[in-house]
Amino acid sequence: MKIGHSNSILAAYQTALPGPGGEKKNKNSQAPSNRKPIEISAEGKRRSEELQTAREFQARMPDLSEPREEQVSAVRERISSGFYDTPEVQKTISSLLLSIYAA
Repeated sequence: MKIGHSNSILAAYQTALPGPGGEKKNKNSQAPSNRKPIEISAEGKRRSEELQTAREFQARMPDLSEPREEQVSAVRERISSGFYDTPEVQKTISSLLLSIYAA
């Protein structure tokens, strides 16, 4: 079954209707704006810049979600060999932890 005049139905939906003042609206022209311009505070601009910097930094970071198997194997080998039980390594680790958490 063929239905004719489908173009005329589509044209009816695309017809510009008169606006409140009787003028016809053209869908390609912009309506006058009664909106005030948006003003962004200095704090908002700063935070936006920081967010952009963080996103750029994150994009450059390698995927560290899963540790690499060779690194895990090396740490396991050091643990089993007693590497971390020596006084020198314990002093280095404790100094590092103090510098991180004492600040």
